[in-house]
Amino acid sequence: MKKTVLGTLLFFSGFLNGKAQTLVNFESSPLPGPNSYWNGSDGTAAGITEQSCFFPTVWDTSFGGYWLTGFALSNMTDSVTSGFTNMYSAKAGSGYAQSAQYAVAYGSHYFTLSAGIIDSMRITNNTYAYNSMRDGDAFAKKFGGLSGNDPDYFRVVFKGYLSGNVKPDSVTFYLGDYRFSNNSEDYLVRDWTAVSLASLGMVDSVTYRFESSDVGIFLINTPTYFCLDALQISNGSAGIQSATIQSAAIAYPNPASHAIFFKEEILDCAIINSLGKLVFHQDKVSGAIDVSSWENGVYVLLSRNSFGTRQQTRIVVSH
Repeated sequence: MKKTVLGTLLFFSGFLNGKAQTLVNFESSPLPGPNSYWNGSDGTAAGITEQSCFFPTVWDTSFGGYWLTGFALSNMTDSVTSGFTNMYSAKAGSGYAQSAQYAVAYGSHYFTLSAGIIDSMRITNNTYAYNSMRDGDAFAKKFGGLSGNDPDYFRVVFKGYLSGNVKPDSVTFYLGDYRFSNNSEDYLVRDWTAVSLASLGMVDSVTYRFESSDVGIFLINTPTYFCLDALQISNGSAGIQSATIQSAAIAYPNPASHAIFFKEEILDCAIINSLGKLVFHQDKVSGAIDVSSWENGVYVLLSRNSFGTRQQTRIVVSH
């Protein structure tokens, strides 16, 4: 599994200077004690309010009451125990960067915010879903099957809205991916992983839905959960969607099929694909970057030159 470099995230945040940024880390509403959670069962609120964001939850009072969908607040640390009784724990064993609290999302739902760009957020599997995919259970299959060759996947798809209008793009994040021809590359996400929704542009609400290769007659068999923490939200005064992007001032050829060459040495080089995911990062680049294995599409190069000038360049890869 490819991991995002923390330094690149710091660069990306610095690149978007001039924007007021908000950190949503789920710490403002303390839970009653360690290894506890809130799921709306006490009727005190209809969801979690953090900064300018609202993460709704639905507690159904039927059959004695149960968590129907939406978000729960948790500081659970059980990264080992399998089964639905451990649905409120993150596989990472804590919040992002060892913080205490985080949110657990269950079932396809949504959250809202004051209009802004979600530059980054951290996502990981919850323990119940992770162990179910790893081992299988009474309802869901073991990913990869008995042979290990089944091309299984579990992913969450984010869509953005602004003033009730849906944005044309979506962002897909794989919580588990066993579709590789080399089984050693198959993975389940167990660490807090950076995901950017910047490609959606300005949004005031985000919906998410789950997709899985393991589907029964009516529903997904894979437990439909993920854990969420550390949202970085900016006011949108700059960014990939709203900033002016240079066409090809420092890189050639464009489109590129095998390699991208640079007319000058560039620093803090980060390249992001159309889903807002980091595909390349290097502190200093001169010469060329091999793109022969990259998927066809549009990429954004973020960099600065030796004079400290920030640059954005749109690059097209076409084989």
